[in-house]
Amino acid sequence: MDESMKDVPQFDSIGKVMIANILPEYCSDETRKLGFQFVKCDKYEWGKDKFKGLEFYNLTGFIIDFADNDEHLCHMQMWAAGQGVNCGVRNLSDTIFCEVHACIVNGTGQGGIQYLRSSKEEYDPLTTPDSKFENLLVPSFYEHGPIWDIDAQKKTVFRENGTVVYPWHKWQSGNNGSSTQSFDIWITFEFNAQLSALT
Repeated sequence: MDESMKDVPQFDSIGKVMIANILPEYCSDETRKLGFQFVKCDKYEWGKDKFKGLEFYNLTGFIIDFADNDEHLCHMQMWAAGQGVNCGVRNLSDTIFCEVHACIVNGTGQGGIQYLRSSKEEYDPLTTPDSKFENLLVPSFYEHGPIWDIDAQKKTVFRENGTVVYPWHKWQSGNNGSSTQSFDIWITFEFNAQLSALT
């Protein structure tokens, strides 16, 4: 294990991951009493076939809006994946957000985002080899920068249908060859694309 990870807890079972609601007192009692838990992705309609039997979990998140004008800031949710899980290749052609992943625990130190170098590159699940993907490791307590397209003015590039232009990408959990399971756990922040000009 990488020396920088020696103090990061590792989890060999999703049942050992504890989630606590510590929202502040100014939130409503109802909100502060909400419980959060990971659900296996094959229990969802969208994942029942694609992720059947895989150690891949989602914790449904929530929306964060600005308090002064209710403008949408982001939606956030958590994910967890056991060793070697391909968490689904996608280019977000049906979404209008700018997505950043913040890794809480990188179970093997080898997990992270894999992406095609350009949004113009085509992806075919039957013919595109893993070697075509760039590998961006996301260590524990780190996040990655934008993988969506940005223009010369550092603004988000949109498709004609209003969605954000992304290359094909996925979270790929690492595999260190150990027989002991080790989970990657990360938060996905889906930011309002209209707020995403980089400075």
